[in-house]
Formats: sequence, structure tokens, C-alpha cells
Amino acid sequence: MNSLSNRRARRALAFIAATATAASVGGSFAAISANAVTDTTPPVLTSLATLPSTVDVTGGAGAIGVALHVTDDLSGFASGTVTASCTSGCGAVTVLTGSNPTFSAGAPTDEQVDFALTVPQSVPDGSSWTVDTVLLSDAAGNSVSYAAAPTGADVAFPGAAPTFTVTQIADTVAPTVSTVAVIGATPVDVTTADKSVGFRIHANDAGSGVDESSSP
Repeated sequence: MNSLSNRRARRALAFIAATATAASVGGSFAAISANAVTDTTPPVLTSLATLPSTVDVTGGAGAIGVALHVTDDLSGFASGTVTASCTSGCGAVTVLTGSNPTFSAGAPTDEQVDFALTVPQSVPDGSSWTVDTVLLSDAAGNSVSYAAAPTGADVAFPGAAPTFTVTQIADTVAPTVSTVAVIGATPVDVTTADKSVGFRIHANDAGSGVDESSSP
């Protein structure tokens, strides 16, 4: 369990202990008031944004950060999940999901939390994406779903849904050969048997690289 998870677990236990502890009165314990404060309200999403607004997957998978500002009245923010959907130029991958916080700052009741969305290299160049759902939970177990286009019990985003685009440099230039050398002694004597001849080829490619080579 990472340090962020440990901190949130300790926060949840402290909140439970604080709401369940009876006051000591004259050596005995007073009964817990029927009006004891309990946390029944889910966290509130006050803002969200993507960082950066574009991601380059030319050399491999990339990542987009989604920065959330979350408040909670009592027990504090505990966990969340962010989902983004492809809106145009989609390939085989159309949904990205992240639930791993990569950064956290501020008090549990007023916190900035960043989540990472991993973008596979297979996502097409020029595809457009929109963050469409955010699920938040606090340490008392209350949860809420925010959505760019809310339905049912969903709550609307506090502002416009963040977007981002994927870029990937297309390789349209074939490899070039700079040198070719014969490996072994020449000429090759095939009087009594077939012989193999080896070649050492120096090839260059400025884009995706040389995948395979053959000679006639």
C-alpha cells in the first residue's frame, strides 16, 4: 500500500474513532448523544482540468493527467476514478480509465488530486478525447458520480468537460541503405557444392526504424 493510501486509511480510522468516542464525565463515560455528527455527504468536485492538453505517443504509450479539486465536509476525500472517451478519430481503444492518484496536495477536506490516464501507442494520431465521468468517495464511504452529460443520479461537472488530443508522427519515408559488404572470402567456389553468401547491410530510417531486410 502506498503512502497516499496509508494516509487515507489513517484518516478514515481517525474519523470513525472521533465520532464514536464518548466523553469522560467524573470517571464514567457519558452516553453518546443521539445527535452525534456523522458524515452522510459525499465529496464535492469544484474543478477539473487535463494536464497537458495533448499527448504524443510516437515513441510509446503516453499519459494525460487529470487534476481535480475536491472538498468534503467531514471525513475527507478518499478515492476516485476518472474516465475519458474518444469523440473523433477513434481506433480500437475508445475509453481510458484511471484510478491511481499521482499527486495530492492540501487538507483532506480541501484537496487537489491528480489522476493519470495511460494512452496506448495504438491510439490514432489526431484522435480527440473528452473526460466524461469522475467518481469520488470519502473516508466515510459516501460516493458521488459526476458526468459531462449527467443522467439519473449523476451530478453535472462544475464547468466544461476537459478535452485532449493524441498526436503520433506518421512515418512515410522508406529506409535507406548506406553500405553493403560481403561477409567471407570471394570469389565463392561452388564447383562441388552450393555455398551460402552473407551480406552486412547498413540501413538508416529516421522514423519508426528498420523492421526487416532481405536481398534478391
